[in-house]
Amino acid sequence: MKPFTSIVLIFLSKLALSCSCWPEAFDLEKAFQIHQSVAIVEVVSVTNGKGSRELFKYNEETNSYSHRVLEEHVTGYAEAKIVNLLKGSPSKLVKINAGEINTSCSVELEVGEQYLAFLEHNEAKVGFCNPSGHVESFGIKQFLQKNMNHQSQQEN
Repeated sequence: MKPFTSIVLIFLSKLALSCSCWPEAFDLEKAFQIHQSVAIVEVVSVTNGKGSRELFKYNEETNSYSHRVLEEHVTGYAEAKIVNLLKGSPSKLVKINAGEINTSCSVELEVGEQYLAFLEHNEAKVGFCNPSGHVESFGIKQFLQKNMNHQSQQEN
């Protein structure tokens, strides 16, 4: 390796370390204790056991979620597991099964429970019951955004 190349690599590695992006060794347990507005979604393929873990963190200053994929995505049918939900989540989460047109509001989803979901555009589907008793279905990202709006409406 040429001396110039190694100097450039050292500079770039130091620059990457000083970046204020997500830290590489992000402590998830600590995040749960400090930030109640953290959600982790685990999606695991039924066929090959490979999956993805995604971290969503709510930022009060920007009123938005930051999103980080912790592991590779899977596509197709998958077991989706909601590991932790945002503080103030709608009380009635429901199972959204692939191919079902009418999903019953009576089938509640507990935090940590696994359910069969279909991934569209790398998003597992989740849902919750609206006041009229119908299930609203969202991809994980849309669900979290909807939940944030739902929470702010309750506070007003």
